[in-house]
Amino acid sequence: MNINKIAASNISIYSKDVDVKKKSDDAIIKKSDNKMQTDTLQLSEEMLKLKPILERIQSGYYSDEKIVNEVAKRINFDLNQE
Repeated sequence: MNINKIAASNISIYSKDVDVKKKSDDAIIKKSDNKMQTDTLQLSEEMLKLKPILERIQSGYYSDEKIVNEVAKRINFDLNQE
C-alpha cells in the first residue's frame, strides 16, 4: 500500500472555498441592504388583444347557439379566402 504525500498546493483549496463562501455571504448582505426590488410581469400586445376573447369564453358568450354559428361562418369564410 502506497500513501502519497499531500502537496502543499492542495491544502490551500479549503481556504479558497471558505473565502468564496464569505464573499458570497457578503454579497447577499449588501444586496439585502438595498431597497427591495420587485419583479414585474407585463402582458404582450398579442395577449392584450386576446384578453377580451378570453373574458367572453369565461362568461359563456360563445356557448350561445347563434354565436357559435356566426363564428363558424366567419371561420369558414376566412378558410375559403386562402
